[in-house]
Order: sequence, then C-alpha cells, then structure tokens
Amino acid sequence: MTTLSELVQPLKEQCVAILAQLPATTRDTTKLTLVLHAIDSQQIVRVVIDGASVTVTESDGPANMRLTAPVALFATMLQQGSMRFVTEPIVRGKLRNLHQLQGALRLNLSDGGEVRVNFNDATQPEAVVKMTQADAVGLLTGTLNPQVAVMTGRMQIVSGMSFLMSLDRIM
Repeated sequence: MTTLSELVQPLKEQCVAILAQLPATTRDTTKLTLVLHAIDSQQIVRVVIDGASVTVTESDGPANMRLTAPVALFATMLQQGSMRFVTEPIVRGKLRNLHQLQGALRLNLSDGGEVRVNFNDATQPEAVVKMTQADAVGLLTGTLNPQVAVMTGRMQIVSGMSFLMSLDRIM
C-alpha cells in the first residue's frame, strides 16, 4: 500500500520547481504550511515550504491550509501531479491573501464522503457545496472551473457564497 508520504512526492517536486523559478527576494519570503489528513486511514502529512526548501513529515500542527479527504481522493489528485489550491497562490504571488484567509470549505460528495479545506486552522465550515468525487478532484487540481461547475449544475452551493467568492483572492 502506498503511503500518503509517498504520494505527496510529486507535489513536493512541483513546489521545488515553482520556487526555483521565482525571483530570489520572492522565494526567500515564501512560507506555506499544508497538512493533508487522510480521514479513512488516519495518515497525516505536513508539507512546509520555507524559502527554497520543501520538507515533508508525517506530523500534524498549525497549517495555512488543511485538506481532509479519503486517501483514494488524495491518491487521485497527487498522481495527477497537481494540487491547484497549493500551487496557485505561490505562482500568482497571493500567499499574503492566503495567510489572511479565515474559513473553511466543505465538499459533500454525492457518491459518499466529504472533503474539507480549512484555511489557517479555521474550524467552522463557511461554505458547503455538493458535487461528485470526480468533480471535487477536478476542482482541487484545477481541471474544473468552479464557475462552470455551478452553471452546469455539477456543483451546488448549499451555503457560504460570500466565502466562496473570497477564494478568488488566492486563486
């Protein structure tokens, strides 16, 4: 069985490549902590980006972004080599906005389970949406545009429209 630590290696490599392309002054001030929690296997991985270094440990702690999902969903996202919620704020220079974001997003999966994305350790869901697991993967990896998903009925907003709109500040 592949562990979450092994699955996260493509993300680590992607972040290192992104950091290498940033100007030195931007790279030196880049700080982001991500915690991935596989709810069904209780595996936890912490990814810390600090300047040009990216470390991965099997530990918990404070995080700018915490993703909680079934391990199969993480496997699908990480094997595709893309986690838009992590990489886009770095690429677009919006980490300051990410550090200021308070709230949470809960994706209720119509085919079972849920995904939670908590920003800066906020514990209360600010926004709840319904979608399939495949669409959740698309949303989190960047292959599904959220506006298109809403307009086509692939994503139904249950609550928290204003928080969802605030996510544009980091993407």
